Amino acid sequence: MPRDRTTPSFATRESLDSFEAELGALLDASEPDRRSARELWEAIADEAREQLTLGETLGVGGFATVVRAQQPSGESVAVKLVPVHGAEPDRLARIRREYRGGRRLSHPHVVRSLQLFEGGETWALTMELMEESLRARIARGRVPLEEVLEVVLDVLSALDHIHGERVVHRDLKPENVLLSHRRDGARQVAKLADFGIARFGELDRDASLHGLSGTPAYMPPEAFDEQRFDPRGDLYALGLIALEMLSGVHPLGAAPTSEWPARHRSHPVTRPDGLPDGVWQVLRALVEKRPEARPRSAREVADRLGREMPARAARPPLEGRPYLASAPLVGREGEVAALRAWLRARLGTTPSPPPVVTWVVGGAGVGKSRLLQALASEMRG
Repeated sequence: MPRDRTTPSFATRESLDSFEAELGALLDASEPDRRSARELWEAIADEAREQLTLGETLGVGGFATVVRAQQPSGESVAVKLVPVHGAEPDRLARIRREYRGGRRLSHPHVVRSLQLFEGGETWALTMELMEESLRARIARGRVPLEEVLEVVLDVLSALDHIHGERVVHRDLKPENVLLSHRRDGARQVAKLADFGIARFGELDRDASLHGLSGTPAYMPPEAFDEQRFDPRGDLYALGLIALEMLSGVHPLGAAPTSEWPARHRSHPVTRPDGLPDGVWQVLRALVEKRPEARPRSAREVADRLGREMPARAARPPLEGRPYLASAPLVGREGEVAALRAWLRARLGTTPSPPPVVTWVVGGAGVGKSRLLQALASEMRG
């Protein structure tokens, strides 16, 4: 493939070939399963069919079909149906990861995972039911500024929480932001969904996370060029989403999938008509091409937007636990493994184990605290 303006620059022909192969695999993985929701439903575990009654189809994607189902209590839930017969191990890892994210990352703006049924040729993940996706909302027309800012602040609250848990979503897009009205009708609520390719901590060793992953239209430039993705990549995607809500179209325009790397690296973003200066400055900072030029945290963005919305309803301040405060942990895999084994040997599976103490000894500045932070993040997951 000749190198042109649509292809990111690479040091070697081998690295270019590797990128093209991974991008092709990413596109192939998005081919939808052609079976109907009813056919997929018939292949789920008996236990799931005994507990759930199939309702209407809510959406069909390249990875799964989502349906409404009713529990014996009468409560409705969303069910993601994932065909797994003959599936690559990565697909199984992804659905387990999504379930894990929705269970572990309990937060008012994260969609809750309820149960994962792994039996059968179709796995079924039950989740909190929302009214619609942000993609469906955008399809109805441009979104008013006040509504855009409320959605953005909700997603920032979710990102602040997950980044504080050292989790990076890596696939933030309108399809993965779900909307519902609060029961009191006060306002619409946005929640973050689908942690299928999220990275859970720096020591996440899942092989399915290696290489190019995500949705090309919302991936930051560094994900293509260096396959690097930290919380600033999530913030970049949120900036694109906010601008898309305001204008009704993707801020980098329409493009064939192969052109997205170049679009993200060099294409300018246009200011939507009528956008106040202060809000534009915040959103423009989110979509800077270099990650170093973007805000470092969701809290920083929320604080800046808050200053542009003096009349909005009061919200609790974000926690602001920094993900980027320290460099990645490197070269301590042996120490982490030893501590992990020591803890598991002493804690076992006892529901209420007794307190245990160990000493981590080293000179000042060698990384004792950083080591223990990484261990705590892994053990929580």
